[in-house]
Amino acid sequence: MLDIFKKFPNTTMMVIGDIMLDKYVYGKVTRISPEAPIPILEYEKQSYNLGGAANVAMNISSLKGEAILLGLLGDDAEAKVIESLCMNAGIEFTPVISSNPTIVKTRFVSHGQQLLRLDHEAQVGDQSINTKSLISSINQTLKSRKIDGIILQDYNKGVLTQELISWIMEEAKNRKIPTYIDPKKDNFFEYKNATLVKPNLKESFESLSLPIVNDDKSLINVAEKLKSKLNADFIVITRSEKGILALENDGPLFIRNQPRSIADVCGAGDTVIATLSMCLSNGLDLKSSTFLANEAAGSVCEEFGVQPIQFDKLFQIANNLT
Repeated sequence: MLDIFKKFPNTTMMVIGDIMLDKYVYGKVTRISPEAPIPILEYEKQSYNLGGAANVAMNISSLKGEAILLGLLGDDAEAKVIESLCMNAGIEFTPVISSNPTIVKTRFVSHGQQLLRLDHEAQVGDQSINTKSLISSINQTLKSRKIDGIILQDYNKGVLTQELISWIMEEAKNRKIPTYIDPKKDNFFEYKNATLVKPNLKESFESLSLPIVNDDKSLINVAEKLKSKLNADFIVITRSEKGILALENDGPLFIRNQPRSIADVCGAGDTVIATLSMCLSNGLDLKSSTFLANEAAGSVCEEFGVQPIQFDKLFQIANNLT
């Protein structure tokens, strides 16, 4: 297992999807407003992290892989922050500029607790124009670079249209590039013939219009239906505190969680898909890849805020298994 870590620096992953900026505003709450029964946050500082598909690329880069990020940004100051963060992280990124604003999630925090999240997003432009621009950009990259895997990170924000998904999946198939999908409900069954599809528990049941049940038997049944309908090599379903179910042709694999002190679950799914793609693209089996991905997600959940998994930390986890 440890041998795959030598391959990570030579692994190039293309990440396509909804790019977001995570903004954190920190302060102290010492009193309640006289105007309404709400806390007053006394401002102390603010910080920015890459979010959405950009956080997946951040995880790839943190694992010493080469991350190529493709997606949309607005023509605004927030876009410049994202570009700067990508440059500092060593992520290759040339965005398509959209008429829509850059997606920003602002979290107001006091004493390590979120008080409020403010989302700034809108879809007002012609998505077909964006799709054509993205296809052109992706096509140029595929022609000029050796890509070891493509990750499609769908947050249902309008980047991954049916037209774009269909084109990417066909191109990947023709070029024999593995595809790793983190889907959302609207286009769930557009991702046919993927290498791996990784929904969470809620998305898995909702895609089949079934009530959510988090027991092993029900989950196996759902995973088998999804594998058949999507014709995917692997289905991996994250199930919060109960760990992960991975399904391949040989049958289901249950990866259970270890007891942890959880600080923040934001971005855990991004870490899972990034770790899975890096491991599977370098020849590691599904069971070992899923175990490492689950441990990586658990590790980042022990820290507050959206944090990527670090190469040294994942190596340490793998080393403890051998």
